[in-house]
Amino acid sequence: MVICALVTLAIIILVFATLTNTATYAQLQNTPGIKIITHEQGQDVPVGELSISGTSTDNANSDCTVYADWNNTKPFQKAIATGPGGVNDYSTWNYTYTNNYHLIINGTNNLTSKLTCITDPINLTKWSSIDVIAGGINENEQRGLFSTTTEDDCISYNDVKRLIKISCKFAKLTDIYNQINNHEVLAKEPQQKGIWLLNANLTIDNGSTLTIDPKDTMWLKIITDGKTLAYGIHIYGSLKIDSVKVTSWNPETNYYGISNGSRESSGPSTKSCGSNCTIAQKDLLTHHGAPRPYIRIESRATGTTNITNSYLGYLGYEGGWGKKTSGLYYNAGHGSIIRNNEIDNLYFGFYSVNVGHIVIENNRIHNSGHYGIDPHTGTHDMIIRNNTVYHNNGTAIICSVNCYNITFENNEVYGNNGAGITFSRNTTHSVANNNYIHDQIKPIEVSKSHNNEVYNNKISNTNTAGISLIGDSSENKIYNNTIINSQEGLSVNDTSTNNTIYNNKIIDANLKDIDIAKETANYNVIEDTNQIINNNNEKNK
Repeated sequence: MVICALVTLAIIILVFATLTNTATYAQLQNTPGIKIITHEQGQDVPVGELSISGTSTDNANSDCTVYADWNNTKPFQKAIATGPGGVNDYSTWNYTYTNNYHLIINGTNNLTSKLTCITDPINLTKWSSIDVIAGGINENEQRGLFSTTTEDDCISYNDVKRLIKISCKFAKLTDIYNQINNHEVLAKEPQQKGIWLLNANLTIDNGSTLTIDPKDTMWLKIITDGKTLAYGIHIYGSLKIDSVKVTSWNPETNYYGISNGSRESSGPSTKSCGSNCTIAQKDLLTHHGAPRPYIRIESRATGTTNITNSYLGYLGYEGGWGKKTSGLYYNAGHGSIIRNNEIDNLYFGFYSVNVGHIVIENNRIHNSGHYGIDPHTGTHDMIIRNNTVYHNNGTAIICSVNCYNITFENNEVYGNNGAGITFSRNTTHSVANNNYIHDQIKPIEVSKSHNNEVYNNKISNTNTAGISLIGDSSENKIYNNTIINSQEGLSVNDTSTNNTIYNNKIIDANLKDIDIAKETANYNVIEDTNQIINNNNEKNK
C-alpha cells in the first residue's frame, strides 16, 4: 500500500510539472493585443474633450485592464470596459480625455492605449499609439501645402563644401528645391511623384525645422557611390520625419548603399589599456566599411528630431572609432520620439550620447551592421518599449557607460549575434521588465552595473544563462522572471555582490538552475522562493 501510494504521488507530481511546463509554453505564445479603432494616425480632431474607443484581446475570463495616456503624461488613466462580458471585459473599451486629466490641445497629440494582463508566471503588457491633429489643420498645413516658408533667402548652398544650409523657421524639401534651383544637388525623379535625390550634405540651423512628410515626399534617396560619398544630415535645430522612406541610394547599382564594415568589442590592441585606451588604439578594433549617408543630431542642437511611421534603411558605416557615422546618432534632441518605424540595415540602428527623455517605441529594428539600439555615455530617462529587435550583428539593446533611469519594457528580442538586453558599465537605476527574449545568446546581462531591476521577463531557448550578473555588478534585484530551456537559469559571477534573486521560475535548465559559487552566494541573497521545474542537472553551486 505504501509503495502504491508513493508511486501515485510521484505520478501526480510529474503530471503537475508537465502541465505547468506546457501551460507556460502556451502562455508565451498568447501575445496580448490592443488597438484604437475610432481614430487613425494623423486624423484631424477638435480641440478640447475627445472620446476614443478600441479593441483588445481581453475577455471576461482574463484579468486584463486597459489604460490611456496623452503625450506620455503619467499616470496612465483607466479606460471603461464595454465588452459583452461586463465591467471587466475590455475586449472593447472607451476613454474620454477631459480636463480631469488632459484636454486635446492645438497641434499634434499622441494618444497611447495600454493593455496590462495579470498572468502566471508574469504579467503581460501591450501598447498602441497614434498621433492626432487638433485645430482642423496641422502646423505644416497652416504654413501652406507644399511651401512652408515665406523667407526668400533662408536656404543657401555652398558648392565648395557641397552643403545645403537651412536657416528658415520652417522648411520642406520643396523649399530647398525652389530656392537653390540646382538639380544636381536636389532633384525630383521625373517618373515617380514624391521621390527626391539628395546629392549634398544638409545642415538644419538652430531655430530651424525641416519637415519631411507626405505633403511633398514619399522617399528621400541620399546619394552614395560606395567609394567616397558620405553625405550627412546635421541637425542643430529640429527635424520631423513622418510616413516616408529615407535611405541611401547608389545610382550606379540602382540599389541601396552597401557598406560591410564591422568592429570588435575587444582585442589584442586594447587588452592592456581596457577602458583607458586612446581613440587610436580603439580604432584598431574597427574594419572600415564603404561610406554611406547618415543622420546626426549635433551636441548643440536645441530642438527635437522626431521620426514616426517611416522606413529608415541602409544608412551609416564604420568610419573609425569616434567618427559618429553610425546611421542615426543623437548627441542631443532631448524629448525626441522614434515611433512606429521600420529601421533596418543601418550600421547602428540607434546611438546616443548625453541625451535624455527620448521615447523609442513600436519599432522593428533589424539587420544592423553592429548594435540594434545603443544609448550610450550619459544617456538618461529613456523609454525603450514595445520594439521588435532581431538579427542584428551585435547586441540587440544595450545602455553603456553611466546611463541611468533607462526603461527596457515589453520588447521582443531574438536572433542577434551579441547579447539580448544589456546593462553595461555603470548603468544604474534602470529596469528591464515584461520583455520576451527567445532564441538568443545572453538574453539579459547585467555587467558592472548597479541598483537595477530585472523582472517579469520571459526568456526561452538559449544555450547560455538566461540572466547573467557579471563584472562587480551589485545591488540589483532579479525577480518574477520565467526562464525556459536555458543552459543555466541564472548565473552570478564571483565578483558580483549584494544582489537579490527571488520568485523566478526556471524550467528545463540543462546544466544548472542558478550558477553561483559558494563563496559568492554568501554575498548575495538567493531566496527560497525561486521555483525549479523539470530540471535534470547539477544543483546550485
